[in-house]
Amino acid sequence: MHATTLILAVLLVSSPTFALAGEQQPAGVGAPDSRFPVEVSPEESLRQKAEMRNNLVALRDALAGLAKSDFPAVESAVRRLAHAGPVAARPGVSTAVFADLERQFERSVDKTVEATRSGNSSVVLHALSDTVAYCQSCHMAFRQAVGKAAEKTP
Repeated sequence: MHATTLILAVLLVSSPTFALAGEQQPAGVGAPDSRFPVEVSPEESLRQKAEMRNNLVALRDALAGLAKSDFPAVESAVRRLAHAGPVAARPGVSTAVFADLERQFERSVDKTVEATRSGNSSVVLHALSDTVAYCQSCHMAFRQAVGKAAEKTP
């Protein structure tokens, strides 16, 4: 395992919100993508991208529900962020850090669902922020390697 990959793994697992300490700096035009590649098939790539678009809709719906204090609608929207099936069945989980982030993300979704039952927008927003931090951490650390052999996994 490369030292850089090990450092990334430790940072991601130990602090899922580390990415919130500062904004991600945009890569320069033509700059190499230093995120860890996770091999996926072309079909899986399309499925994952559709899932991410659906997650954005769910987040928008959750925020719209919060604006109206419609907590059942918020709960319904947040539940749509959860993934179907066991973590072990998801592509990319052969990468240990990716699998751990996936599990932590799922737990954060459960906590956000619980927060919706408080009827307190501030509590829900804090929980939702924690959930989105997992999204951000994963997107900053990993990228799809469509149909290409990925590096050795950390």
